[in-house]
Amino acid sequence: MTKEVKISVCGVQYLDGEAQEPVRTVAAGTYYKKKDRHYLLYDTAEAETGAVTKNRIRISGDCVEMTRSGSARVHMSFQSGVRHRAEYMTSAGMLPMDTVTHAVRVTETEDRIGVRLEYALESEGMQLAEYQLEIMACLLSG
Repeated sequence: MTKEVKISVCGVQYLDGEAQEPVRTVAAGTYYKKKDRHYLLYDTAEAETGAVTKNRIRISGDCVEMTRSGSARVHMSFQSGVRHRAEYMTSAGMLPMDTVTHAVRVTETEDRIGVRLEYALESEGMQLAEYQLEIMACLLSG
């Protein structure tokens, strides 16, 4: 069954242990569950150009995958204690990165699903920053 949901994404980057300004996105989206996997789909638009980016989040047990397609394309996987390669495609070319996931926490109730990720991004063996990402999807009121 497909459901209309409100999806909130809040990310905080930590540079040298200092939290930077949180980046928040709230969008209407779609939720569905298929074979014990949860899917969240939503679109965002760039402020300057209006270009649309399609976002897909797949939650399967302790593994979370995020795919973005638009002016920049990336597929990132998060699984506690596991390093995953992510290739971030930009207009300037491909930037290889690794996600090193410290923690994945998924909470689920009848009318909402939440995800908390704690991870580091590395490029060419150098840590770029630590991140904390919280995703919450709740049913839209009928």
